[in-house]
Amino acid sequence: MKLFVEGAGDRKPLRTECRQAFATFFDRAGLRGARPEVVPCGGRKNAYESYVTAVENGEAALLLVDSETAVAAQNQQGEPTRWKPWVHLKARQGDGWDKPKGASDLQCHLMVQVMESWFLADRETLASFFGQGFKPNQLPNAANPIESVAKESVYASLQKASKDCKIKAAYGKGAHSFKLLKVINPDKVVAGSPWAKRLIDHLRPTRIPDSEPAALADNSAQADLALSEQQQAIIRSLQRQQSAKQLQKIAGDKGGTHGFRSREIGPLLNAGLIEMTLPGKPKSPRQEYRLTERGIAYQQVIEKMQAEAEPDEESDQ
Repeated sequence: MKLFVEGAGDRKPLRTECRQAFATFFDRAGLRGARPEVVPCGGRKNAYESYVTAVENGEAALLLVDSETAVAAQNQQGEPTRWKPWVHLKARQGDGWDKPKGASDLQCHLMVQVMESWFLADRETLASFFGQGFKPNQLPNAANPIESVAKESVYASLQKASKDCKIKAAYGKGAHSFKLLKVINPDKVVAGSPWAKRLIDHLRPTRIPDSEPAALADNSAQADLALSEQQQAIIRSLQRQQSAKQLQKIAGDKGGTHGFRSREIGPLLNAGLIEMTLPGKPKSPRQEYRLTERGIAYQQVIEKMQAEAEPDEESDQ
C-alpha cells in the first residue's frame, strides 16, 4: 500500500526525512509491519496527481493532504468510514479535485487543518523539543479542538511560542516539522484529531472476528462495501489466486485490462478484500490476486445469501 503525502518539497534529503518521520510515527502508533510505503510528493497537486496515476494503474493507494481549512460538518457526520473528504477537496478553492474512478472516500485522508495541527495535541513534547525559552502560553487555548484552529493561527502560534528559545530557532516547516513528527505521541494525536484517528484506524490490520460474517450480511455493511456485480463475481470466483486477465474474463468485462484493474480490482485491494501475490511489483506480468481473511468472510456471506435466495425445490412441489 502506497501513501501519497503532501509536503517535503523537491529536495531529496527532506523527502527522505519525511519518509522516515512518517514511518516512525506509524510504528509508534502500533502499525509496525503494517504501515504503508510513504511517498512524499512535494506540492499537494503533485500528491493528488501521483495518487490518481496509482489508482489508474490498479495499485493499492491512499492520499494524505492538508485540509487547509475546516471541514464542513456535513462532510464528517456519522461513522468516520462514511465521511466525505473528496467532497471537501472538490469544493475547496484552489483544489477542485474529482474523486478518481475506482476510488473511495476511505482512500482519502486529511490532516485537519495542517500537519502542524497534530503538534498541538502534544504540548509536552513541543516544550521538550524546543527547550528553554519555549512559551506554551502562546499556543492556542488547549480547550479548543485542534482541528478547529485555523491554519494561519497554527503556524503563527508555533513561531511565537518558540521564537525566544535558547537552543533552537523559531519554528520553521523544513527545519522542524519532520523532526517533531518523529517524537510526538501518536496516542495524543489520535485522541485530539478525529481525522488522524480515522487514518490510523484505516491502516490497522483487520482481524475478522467470528461474528463478522453475520455482520457483513447486514444491509448497512453491504452498503459500506458497495461492490459492483463484477466485483462480487471476482470475490465469488477466487478459490485460488488468479491474474487480472483471468478475473476480467470471469467478470465478463470486455474492456482493456488496465481499465479493469483500476475500476474493479483497485477498490477490492483498498477495501482489504483481496491482496497482491507480489505486493512490491504491482505491474509485474506474474502478478496475481488472492482473497484476504476479510475477503473469505465476505465470500461466505455472498454464498449464503445466494443459497437463501434460491427457491426451495421441495417447497415448490
